[in-house]
Amino acid sequence: MTDIVVISITTKGLQVAQRLQAHRAEWRFLHRPPDLKSCLQAHFRQGFIIVGICATGILIRCLSPLLRDKHHDPAVIALDETGQFAVPLISGHEGRANELSRYLADILGGTCVITGATKYDQALYVLGAGCIRGCAPQHFISLWEKNITPLLPLARFNSIATLDIKQHEPGLIAFAAHLHLPIVSYTAVQLSHYHERLSEKSAAVMAAVGCYGVAEAAALAQGEKIGAQNAELVIPKQKNAYATLAVARTYDVQEVLMSRSTGRCESDDDDRESLP
Repeated sequence: MTDIVVISITTKGLQVAQRLQAHRAEWRFLHRPPDLKSCLQAHFRQGFIIVGICATGILIRCLSPLLRDKHHDPAVIALDETGQFAVPLISGHEGRANELSRYLADILGGTCVITGATKYDQALYVLGAGCIRGCAPQHFISLWEKNITPLLPLARFNSIATLDIKQHEPGLIAFAAHLHLPIVSYTAVQLSHYHERLSEKSAAVMAAVGCYGVAEAAALAQGEKIGAQNAELVIPKQKNAYATLAVARTYDVQEVLMSRSTGRCESDDDDRESLP
């Protein structure tokens, strides 16, 4: 999971940063760095997600010389110094700036302002999970708290999906109970249909369970079962020595039908970003 840095430059902005720090103490927080431009550019080059509590123009002027494309640039989000508005500026979809902006707005009681093309509001998320035999629940929880909750709140999740031979693992069951989410499972044959969409194929996993990946494939399978269109991976597999988690997104069937009947935009223009 990419690290997150929050940079504030005013006294009011510092107060907003402190409110965020109360929720996410593991993020990096910087106030009034001596050379703001160099600080922003250094963190951007290192791949940090940047949350700037400052004017959008400052972030744009400092970072525009470094921009490549949405597949490589880390997410950049602007917060106003009162915490009222969260604006994803760079890599809204690919870099998940949109999701993080929503999360920041939820924490601060503000509003997420997405200026690029967006999909339906009624997104459904599925948590894919895999593990070794006997995995303790804490191994799942640590992955969840470090890599998933900074971007997506629990309320957005529909279920936990896994391989059928893993659904009775006590650690996974305890983790699901901790999140109050149901567990659904798929066979290795069913998950094999998603091999070409995995971020990485694992020969070791194939040898062990009969498919090239569990967490990502299970998340995609469940997403496509419950959703109105093809699911997509929004958080590829995050793993430790014991467990793996991944997140897929789809959209509510009723919301899609409503959008079609009212003529609302149905598709996400992946070539449009808040910045070119």
